[in-house]
Amino acid sequence: MCDIATAVKSATFLWVLPLLPNAIASYTGIAVGLASTAIYIAYRQTPSQKLGRLQEAITATADMLNNAKVECVRSSATMLYLEDRLLQAQLTASETQVKLLKARDEETWTEYFDTLRQIVDDTNNCTVDVREIHIETLLALEEEKQRKISSGMRETREVLSAIQSPIHLGPDPRATRRRVEAVSIRDYLSTGFMQA
Repeated sequence: MCDIATAVKSATFLWVLPLLPNAIASYTGIAVGLASTAIYIAYRQTPSQKLGRLQEAITATADMLNNAKVECVRSSATMLYLEDRLLQAQLTASETQVKLLKARDEETWTEYFDTLRQIVDDTNNCTVDVREIHIETLLALEEEKQRKISSGMRETREVLSAIQSPIHLGPDPRATRRRVEAVSIRDYLSTGFMQA
């Protein structure tokens, strides 16, 4: 929502910029626009913002994993493995949040910045893990979907082949008639022809 509002403001700003009467006002407007964009980008890269996005990704992945556990009954071992990895990612995110809260109590600036760097690294690694779990969960859901589709296709083809094949309720009457005719002609020829 904030990204859309920022985009609308930026677009409005760019349309108004050429209407400014002199070059100094135009350059000032450009500088203000660039500075606000840089501040916005820097704000989105702060550890607290990254942790917030990580928590949202973990929540979305947990919801999808719960859905996948219901859908993918045949791959329950895979679902348990993914759930274990997701719980580990949640624990790492929680520990990182604690580090962030304690970082404000660091005595020197170098310790503070080292702690922030470590927090950012931990958050990035955890985000990568959550993305991998998310993708593996999606793959498991798609495999289950394909298995159900294949099963449905196989059942449909079996029904179609049963409908298209002729129904046999006993021996073929034409084959029986031919056999009777062959025996009758042989009997006739052997008995009738010999006696005449």
